[in-house]
Amino acid sequence: MNKKISFVFSILMILLESVSAQELAKKYDQGLSKMKNNDYLGAIADFSSIIKQSAYYYDAYLQRASCYEQIKKYDLALSDYNMAIEKNPDFHEAYYARGILYLNIKKDEVKALSDLKNAIVIKANYSPALLSLADLYKQQKNYNQAIATYSKVIAINPNQMQAYFGRALA
Repeated sequence: MNKKISFVFSILMILLESVSAQELAKKYDQGLSKMKNNDYLGAIADFSSIIKQSAYYYDAYLQRASCYEQIKKYDLALSDYNMAIEKNPDFHEAYYARGILYLNIKKDEVKALSDLKNAIVIKANYSPALLSLADLYKQQKNYNQAIATYSKVIAINPNQMQAYFGRALA
């Protein structure tokens, strides 16, 4: 009898987790829709609700950070990028986004360089990070590295005109 109760309880838990995951996914989609419509405060509320229910929903941290950037709450954005990376150390998009924040807002080239490189270590052909890294190398007057990195972007995406332009100027 105990085994039957245990089995039924296990099935109920699986069903509850499945419903909860569906609710979180629906809330996540609502947040993305609000972001698309520039309702950043509404999106922040949705992503915060997701995080409250499941602290390991690392995509919600990334999207909420993006919303915080849009409303110029950069320290909150940085905190969420950090949490996204803490929850998923292989989250290349979070390293990239945090690197761009460090570069453009915090003006910290050292941290930006580290994050862009980390994004590329995780996903070698991630052209947004490669392009930003090449731009940073060019900005630092490290022209050989810039040219080599722009060339990688072009090899990945031959239609990336910004890479051709950047390489020509490096």
